[in-house]
Amino acid sequence: MFGRQMEKETILSFLLCREAARNGSLGVLPIIGPARVGKSTLVEHVCHDERVHRRFSLIVFFSGNDLNGGNLATLKGDMDEETWRGLYTSAASHLTPGSKIILTSRSEKIASLGTAESLMLKFLSQEAYWYFFKTVAFGSTNPEC
Repeated sequence: MFGRQMEKETILSFLLCREAARNGSLGVLPIIGPARVGKSTLVEHVCHDERVHRRFSLIVFFSGNDLNGGNLATLKGDMDEETWRGLYTSAASHLTPGSKIILTSRSEKIASLGTAESLMLKFLSQEAYWYFFKTVAFGSTNPEC
C-alpha cells in the first residue's frame, strides 16, 4: 500500500493495544474521509497483517451491502447515536473483552461514536501521486536512471 504507512501504523496500534481488554469495553476506531480515498482498502491491508491474525481469532468485514437481508438489520445512511448505542450494546454482550470495531464513513458524525481518536483520511497530494507514478513507470523517482 502506497502512501499510508503512518495511518496503517495508527490502526495497527489500535488493534494490537490490549488496554480496552483490561476495562472490558470494546474498542471503536472511526475512520473518516471522502468517498474513494481508500478507507476500506486501508483497513483490509491492515487486517492482512500477521500480527492482527495472531491477535484476533476472527476478522469480519461488513459493508452496507453485507447488511442487507438475512437476519441482519439493514443500516442505510448515517447511523444516529441511539442506533449505534443499541448496536454497540448488543456487540458488547456477544463479543469477548478486547474485541475491536473499526467504523469507516464519509460523515464526521461518527467521530463521537469512537473510544479512540478518529483517523481522518485525505487524498494523497499530487506530489505523492507523481512520485508513485515515476516509481512504477520508471522503476525509480529519477526517470534518467
